[in-house]
Amino acid sequence: MAIQRSIRSIRITTGGAMKAALAGAALLAMLAMLGGAPLTARAQVLEPFPELLDEALGRPAPGAGAAVGSQAPIANAPPRVEQNAREIAQRFPKAQQAAMQSTLAQSLEVYQKLEAKFGWPRNDVAGAVAAFLVGNYMVMKGAQVADEDFVAVAQQLRASPQLRSTLGRQSPQALRDFYEQQAMVGTFMALAQMSNEKQPLPADRLANLRDSARANLRMALKRDPSQMTIGPAGMTVGP
Repeated sequence: MAIQRSIRSIRITTGGAMKAALAGAALLAMLAMLGGAPLTARAQVLEPFPELLDEALGRPAPGAGAAVGSQAPIANAPPRVEQNAREIAQRFPKAQQAAMQSTLAQSLEVYQKLEAKFGWPRNDVAGAVAAFLVGNYMVMKGAQVADEDFVAVAQQLRASPQLRSTLGRQSPQALRDFYEQQAMVGTFMALAQMSNEKQPLPADRLANLRDSARANLRMALKRDPSQMTIGPAGMTVGP
């Protein structure tokens, strides 16, 4: 099953009414406003991010039946959804920041529904990083990613002792902020790809969105992401 189908199966409650998560005109309006600046999440918690990912990528993803609980760094500090969404939304024109902040907060809710669907511990940081990588990859490639491949990337990250050690050294609040921002941006990007497939964006706006995804991945990987692939064994990146 592709991740798009999993997201479409998720319903969230807003103002007491059940609706498809972020589908339709509201998200498309946000995408139409997207300029050339990357929609980014802070990466300083994982400095040096590229070296940590190199270590993780050197290990194939464990099998689907691998235990998750003992491997998953958990962000259990108090939520700061509004603050983290506002920080990311500040990259948009001022008139659109409030709407974007709400959209990002809902994106986190969608991600947490995916956590539950996949049987991951709530507030699983490796899963949030996987969402950031997979969501941006989907936009950059204009392609779907299978649920199984998304899960494999998360397992690949969890299996990295260096990554777990680095995450474990962060303050609880820093780890929580990182978790929320990674999940927000990654899920937003996956939803953006879904919306573009349903109702294509104008060519210039789609180009901006893909430039944003490419810039996010370059920031994370510190290399050209064009040779990045995601499949059943997780994520690989060319030289």
